[in-house]
Amino acid sequence: MKTIKNEKLALTVQLDGGAIWSLVDLEDGEELMFDGDASIWDKHDAVLFPFVGRQKDGYYEYNGVRYDVPIHGLAPYQKYEVKKQSESSITLGFSSNSETLKIYPFTFDFSITYTLEGKTLSVKYTIKNKGEQTMYYYVGSHPALKIDGAEQNADDTSGNYLDFCTENNSTYTLCNNFIMPPENIEGCVEMKKDVFVKYPSLVLDRKNTTTVLRRKSGKQVKIISSSPIICVWSDDKRGAFVAVECWWGLPDYWIDTKRELKTKNFINSLQPQKECEYEYKLEFINKQEIR
Repeated sequence: MKTIKNEKLALTVQLDGGAIWSLVDLEDGEELMFDGDASIWDKHDAVLFPFVGRQKDGYYEYNGVRYDVPIHGLAPYQKYEVKKQSESSITLGFSSNSETLKIYPFTFDFSITYTLEGKTLSVKYTIKNKGEQTMYYYVGSHPALKIDGAEQNADDTSGNYLDFCTENNSTYTLCNNFIMPPENIEGCVEMKKDVFVKYPSLVLDRKNTTTVLRRKSGKQVKIISSSPIICVWSDDKRGAFVAVECWWGLPDYWIDTKRELKTKNFINSLQPQKECEYEYKLEFINKQEIR
């Protein structure tokens, strides 16, 4: 584990998987992330690369060759090195090797930079293509943010709202964790558990750079990113959290699945010896700060 902090927030990240372990509001001492209860989800966050979600039947093809791949690809399962660290910023990274090439046939450097500035955490993914061929990939986030349960029943998460700040939003239904045809949902959704019975995940084409989580306690979290997709997930029975995920990509479609990596929906490409950055921010606002 490695910890950074400023006067407002303290962040702890894991070297195994490179993800957020803890984020504490130093003004009131509150833990802002899910507690990682293993009976619900044994993580607080996850880093997604070079896939987001699952590939149908657990595999994809590249130039006609089959590659078996676990959920989210490589990033969640790697040991990261600290590349740079200051009091309020840290960069973690890993590189392709003989084992990753069995799953994903590209040579690359992948790094994550976490930076605290006031009550904002910025997370930046940097991908460098070290090979001599165009590289195809997805990348995404998976922070599980704390929401409020009723005092007598922690399973009651009514009174917490996620505002997409746009209307006529189109969400994809996930069937067995794969994308199905879209339908429209409201622009502001109450995070009741029955929402996640109907929609195991809400996967939307992003229309606005800012989504706002409004907690019952009065606290807010602004999730800010230019990612083309935003995914919202929570356990449908237990646990006071919601994962609000910025995705540059999608899981496989259940119908008319595209096997070839280069032709998949929302696929990103990176030319040889080039690098690209992807970023999201979490801005935390306490009740007394809201205007």
